[in-house]
Amino acid sequence: HWPPSVDFDKPESVGLQGARNFYLSTNESVKIGAWQILPKSLVNESVKWSEEEFNGALRNPKRPVFLYMHGNSGNRASSHRVELYKVFQELDYQVIAFDYRNYGDSDPAELSEEGVVKDSKFVLQWLMEKVNGTVPVFVWGHSLGTGEDDELFF
Repeated sequence: HWPPSVDFDKPESVGLQGARNFYLSTNESVKIGAWQILPKSLVNESVKWSEEEFNGALRNPKRPVFLYMHGNSGNRASSHRVELYKVFQELDYQVIAFDYRNYGDSDPAELSEEGVVKDSKFVLQWLMEKVNGTVPVFVWGHSLGTGEDDELFF
């Protein structure tokens, strides 16, 4: 659960603007913590977006989405990951970053390759339903996440 003492409900606490925290519940009732990070062109620090507006942003065909699957250490709030999200923001992409079971603020559950693959597939399926075929989705895996993105498509 590194870094410690992260307030996942406030992505701005790690330097992210235009982001929201949310949770998905898998078919196995495992709660997965996630962030949706808006592209720079949609970020206005003085405006608070509603859940409906965030969901609407996922259907904007001009704003491709990166699904980011992190590596074995840390969680979605690790500083090097936050810096990558900011690069995507600057390039005007959206990001969905999530923590597998037993990572970050996701539920503790038996940690296994199968479980991590299930979590990844579930989040990808959720995202594909949200974009409804209207928005390009790119999957970016790092370290452990590269194995998981292979499992999603093969």
